[in-house]
Amino acid sequence: MTGSQQDVPSQNVSPHDESTRIICVGPSPSLDRTLVVDKVSFGEVNRSSQVFVEPGGKAANVAKVLAALGGTPILVGPVGGGTGAEIKRLAALAALDCRWAESLLPTRVCTAIVGPQLEDESSGQVGTVTDFNEPGAVDESGWANFLALVAELTAKSPARVLLSGSLPAVDEREAPDLMIELAASIGASVELWVDTSWAALTEIVDGERPVDVVKINLSEALEYLGQDWLDSALPESDCRSDEVLVLPEAGVVGFRAATELAKRIDGYAVVTLGSGGAVLSDGQAWWWGKVDAARVLNPTGSGDSFFAGLAMGWEHGPVEALRLALACGASNAAHLPAGVIDPSSVADLTRKAVVVEGPRLA
Repeated sequence: MTGSQQDVPSQNVSPHDESTRIICVGPSPSLDRTLVVDKVSFGEVNRSSQVFVEPGGKAANVAKVLAALGGTPILVGPVGGGTGAEIKRLAALAALDCRWAESLLPTRVCTAIVGPQLEDESSGQVGTVTDFNEPGAVDESGWANFLALVAELTAKSPARVLLSGSLPAVDEREAPDLMIELAASIGASVELWVDTSWAALTEIVDGERPVDVVKINLSEALEYLGQDWLDSALPESDCRSDEVLVLPEAGVVGFRAATELAKRIDGYAVVTLGSGGAVLSDGQAWWWGKVDAARVLNPTGSGDSFFAGLAMGWEHGPVEALRLALACGASNAAHLPAGVIDPSSVADLTRKAVVVEGPRLA
């Protein structure tokens, strides 16, 4: 089987063009700090050789990559305190178009510790990364301001809303209730693309607001679908069928998960497989792709970069969109801070990416 460029199958998702606004919605931004160290010794003083500070959170990473690809995304999220002020300053320096909702609570800080590189047979140099993510928190008035901003920005189409990341704590309210409110604030006529997990994923996928594209990793997909689905989805005979022979071992499960998710939302689903690539499905047609990265310094943010590439490349059809998404994810992994790509390396990786189309399902 070989991949070829095709028009996007006729569903609810439109090709991206300059008139389609891309709005990156991030309920829980962060100030991201990446520290590079030679080693980490608990109970002792550890000194870093490099420090990177960036506006972070999944939506900010998506917006940064879209901008690097030549897009003009709008980033919206709640920020507060000194960390929120620093996020706004850094975003302005990066020339990002941002709409901030003011919160009375300080925005969280997320820290990545990048240690020595190790040799890996499949991808060469791999950095050891340890993440420390603070929980996000927004006060009631800040949350209400955020919802109002989202409603205002998404009231008119054409627009593509990329909803990314976890939900913050808002007083003692439950995550499903927050996601219901957030989904209801998004205009009914715009596309909704989602990359989230756990309770937020369940609420948005199973909720009333239609979802056009969902992008999650394999562990998130299996957590959502559950063990009963997994046990019934992969009878031994299916693992030898022609439709999955092209896939790596993890890709067989990813293919089934993406197909099931796409059917449930009546849209498109992407399940990323780490070094095994990614599977894109509309419930009937499906594609698997992979690109070999020359090096991996810090994979944090690669899923967000993938999401940005997929949205940016959608106008060229699923094959080329998947190529660009894979290239963006690999380029991000070659940089120390998250949400950073090199457009020249993206162009090269896009050419090297392998995408194959599987047989259409009945």
